[in-house]
Amino acid sequence: MKTILSIFLAIFFILVPVAPQPAAVPENLYPEAMIVVAVDYDADIVTCETSTGIRYEFFGTDDWHPGDIAACIMNSVGTEIVYDDEILSARYSGWVN
Repeated sequence: MKTILSIFLAIFFILVPVAPQPAAVPENLYPEAMIVVAVDYDADIVTCETSTGIRYEFFGTDDWHPGDIAACIMNSVGTEIVYDDEILSARYSGWVN
């Protein structure tokens, strides 16, 4: 009986794939939700504001409008202050009435 169990377990562990481990997220990246407060279509600049009143800008006015919610991935650039952080990506996430 032990032999059959040992063979079964050996085959099971050989055939069952190991679940891939998620990639580690760099410590300098973090998510931030912002509201679009201004869109300059001529300069191609979107201005967003966090809930704490900090404003950031990014290029690419494609379909952005004031009142849209932007889900952003931010880069802290390795500093403690948030005023020099950069927006790496912004995705549309709804709007505010």
